[in-house]
Amino acid sequence: STLGIFCLVAYALQPNFTEKQAKQIYESYFPYIQGLHILLDYLIDQEEDRLGGDLNFCSYYASHHEMMDRLQHFIEKADEQLKGIPHENFHKLINRGLLAVYLSDEKVTAQKEMNKLAKRLIRSSGKTSFFFYINGRAYRTYQKMPWMKSS
Repeated sequence: STLGIFCLVAYALQPNFTEKQAKQIYESYFPYIQGLHILLDYLIDQEEDRLGGDLNFCSYYASHHEMMDRLQHFIEKADEQLKGIPHENFHKLINRGLLAVYLSDEKVTAQKEMNKLAKRLIRSSGKTSFFFYINGRAYRTYQKMPWMKSS
């Protein structure tokens, strides 16, 4: 995941950036936010990766329920690690948006069981995730409207 790297670069461009802040950002993003980002990407690409014979970390879980339980663990740990980081609420917003963007993807919503489990994760992640999730679904639906298709 590039999230932590982008975050470090953005802060490093500030003239008063310190080594202590770099360490705090690193410890806030690694491993849980970074891991969550990667797992969410693998989550939505499972079928493509299976068909293409590509490695997918989500395929190592014994069931969808186990996989979603581990994703929930990553979400909770990511929240814990963000406590006290500069601009904490902004970073939480990014984390919640990340969940919503991936979990509202058609690759998830097309699979009944996975969609149900994804909705559980969204509900457990609070109002911000739900807001972004609903907007992500609406945007994806809007894109499918006949007038949005190019000829």
